[in-house]
Amino acid sequence: MSSLVDWTGATTVDWPEHRHSARFKLHATGCSVDFQVFPHANLEEPYEFEKAGEESGRTKMMSNGAPLVSGYVKWDGCSNLWFDCQETQGMLHFCDKSEVVVVGTLMGLVYDEAHALLPSPDWD
Repeated sequence: MSSLVDWTGATTVDWPEHRHSARFKLHATGCSVDFQVFPHANLEEPYEFEKAGEESGRTKMMSNGAPLVSGYVKWDGCSNLWFDCQETQGMLHFCDKSEVVVVGTLMGLVYDEAHALLPSPDWD
C-alpha cells in the first residue's frame, strides 16, 4: 500500500511522548488521508528509525524507515490498516499493557490528524 503513495509534500508529525512519528498525505480525491506511523529508535531529536527491508541499522530519513502501521482514513471515519511488521515477522509483540495502550493512543492521534486534513470529514 505505502509504496503506491507519493509522499512528496506529506505532513509530518512527531509524538515524542509516545516515541513515534508519522506522515500524512491527503489523497488527490480529498476523500481519504494516507498515513504511516514510525517508532523512534532513539529518545532525542533528530529522531532515528529502524531501516525498512533487509538492511539492518538506523536512518534519520522517515522514507527509509520501517513503519509500525500504514493505512488510510476515509471521509466517513472508516479506516484500513496494515501492521507492516506482520509481513516479515508474522506477529506483533508487546512486553506489557502499556505498550499495547500506546498503539490505541497512536491510532487516536492518526484520526485527529486525518480529521484536520480532510476537507469534509463526516465524523467527530
